[in-house]
This record gives sequence, C-alpha cells and structure tokens, in this order.
Amino acid sequence: MRRRFILLLICFIPLPLAAQPESAPKEREKLVGTWTGFAVDGKGEKPDQGPVKLELVITKNLIKAKQFKGKEIVDLGEGTFVIERDKSPNILDATKKLDNPNRKETWVGIYQLDGDTLKWCVGRKMRPTEFATGQGAFLVVLKRQK
Repeated sequence: MRRRFILLLICFIPLPLAAQPESAPKEREKLVGTWTGFAVDGKGEKPDQGPVKLELVITKNLIKAKQFKGKEIVDLGEGTFVIERDKSPNILDATKKLDNPNRKETWVGIYQLDGDTLKWCVGRKMRPTEFATGQGAFLVVLKRQK
C-alpha cells in the first residue's frame, strides 16, 4: 500500500523547469526584435537574395511574419514558438493558429544565432538536421534591424 502511494505521488509531481531549460528565457530575449531577410537556396551561400523576402517580428512569446512580393506586403500571420537549447543544433518550432480554433499549423526547425544574423531552417513534417534546403525544408537567413 505504501509503495503504491509513493508511486502515485511520484507520477503526479510536476516537473518544474525540466521541460524548459533555464537558458530558454535568456535565449528568447536574444531573439526579440525585427528581422528581415530571405528564404534562400541551398545552404545560404547567397544570404542577401532568395526567392522570398521576409520580415519576422519576434516578441517574447510570438512570431509575426510578412512576405514582400514587389510592392505588395502579404501578412503571413502570427504564432507562438518554443525553443530548446539543450539539443544540437538548437530547436525553434513555431505554431500558427488557423481560422478554425481547433486547427493549427506547426513548423519544426533548427536555428543558429550569430550576432545579428539568425538562420532558421524549418519543415512542416520533418525537422531538418542541417542548415540547407531540400526534402521539404527551407532555410531563412535574417538580419536584425536596428
């Protein structure tokens, strides 16, 4: 009886901060800002050009995205994001709620922050393992705006 109680107690003890590394809040702060750049081809050999020009506005809890098509600006929406720094490479996943409140769109990715340059490689179904396009993944290279 006593062993059963202890087992039940252990199962219901919350895991404080175990799921979110202590460095995550500090890393979130590093990502806050307005970032502009491109979805690039290959491994990002030409980071200042690409088929899609983007702007991301990252706050402590949200990512808002815009796409520039000539003079037209397309609102790509906003969503929440999760980062994990205990993986290699670091993980940055974003989730956007769709019009139906029960549906959402999730993008799984990896990221690298080097000064004022943010590389984010994302896919819909599979998390990329390297910073390169292909197999459903695209690579975004962004510069922080001052």
